[in-house]
Amino acid sequence: MKDFSAAAGWFRKAAQQNDAEAQFNLGACYQNGEGVAKDYAEAAKWFRRAAEQNYADAQLSLGGCHYLGQGAAKDHVEAYAWISLAAGTVKDAAAKRDGLAKAMSPEQIFDGSKRMRELRAQIAAKLKSSGK
Repeated sequence: MKDFSAAAGWFRKAAQQNDAEAQFNLGACYQNGEGVAKDYAEAAKWFRRAAEQNYADAQLSLGGCHYLGQGAAKDHVEAYAWISLAAGTVKDAAAKRDGLAKAMSPEQIFDGSKRMRELRAQIAAKLKSSGK
């Protein structure tokens, strides 16, 4: 049996030191209730921290949180934006984005693309200012 509680503890220590992979993994622990109580808001919080460091898996997961309304406001435009950021890196992200687009109006897709560009610029500026 895997000791998810110990893993979650180690992920938390590294996540608090701004390690994006650990933040993503801690978010996954909260999303799945592994080693910690299931808490979608905590999952989304940690996914966002990693996503804002340009961690693509976290961008996809945060998009999923917005798509489902789990721990984040249900918002297809925001979901589309985050999933689009991940689409160049994460396998299947483009297919998920394209599937989501089928349920969106052309205006929503336009707004999602615009939001994605804004997020990309914010992330780039944040990474530049932190020296990453």
